[in-house]
Amino acid sequence: MVGSDDDGVRPTEVVLKRLPDAIEESLYVHERFPLIIDTSEQAARFLKYQTGSFINQNDPIQFTKKNLNRALVGAMQYGRTMTLKFDSLRSIDPVELFEVGLFPSEILNRSEFYKEEIWQSIIKPDLGDPEPGEVSISTEFVFIICTRDDYIPPALERVMHVIKVVENSTKETGQENSEGNGDNMEQILSLYGAKEIIR
Repeated sequence: MVGSDDDGVRPTEVVLKRLPDAIEESLYVHERFPLIIDTSEQAARFLKYQTGSFINQNDPIQFTKKNLNRALVGAMQYGRTMTLKFDSLRSIDPVELFEVGLFPSEILNRSEFYKEEIWQSIIKPDLGDPEPGEVSISTEFVFIICTRDDYIPPALERVMHVIKVVENSTKETGQENSEGNGDNMEQILSLYGAKEIIR
């Protein structure tokens, strides 16, 4: 089950159409990277086609520390979305997932990852990256964890902003609810034609 985070705020429940807004709020209001509970996999289908990388834990070719490093550096430098997709977060092995200087555990905590000594440590000039002093984090960079299971480890809940994609949200107005009741694929397609978000 999902509990409340440090400031007592319950996970944000949104219909799929409101997901881009919720991600923006996570970054610029809560100043945390988003962790998305996606039991129906509607959000995963949408995130898979965003500009950037979508890496499924079940893909052993893609889900390697070296590939995670390359995806993270590219997303961070060019303002892309990096999404990690998990069936469940119940059995994540930090030793297998994280490595200092490649894919550091600080990526889970936005305020920690944005420290220069952390994000600059993942840049590899020997692999074609610029020198660390010539790189900066793009304002458009987003790191996302997406999981089918509604269990969120307390350690993640403390440092990421939890968003749950639901079929109908009691937090939405009646009109918005009716918009969220359509076919899942139509909802996903409608996101691509949504009005651009201006910060």
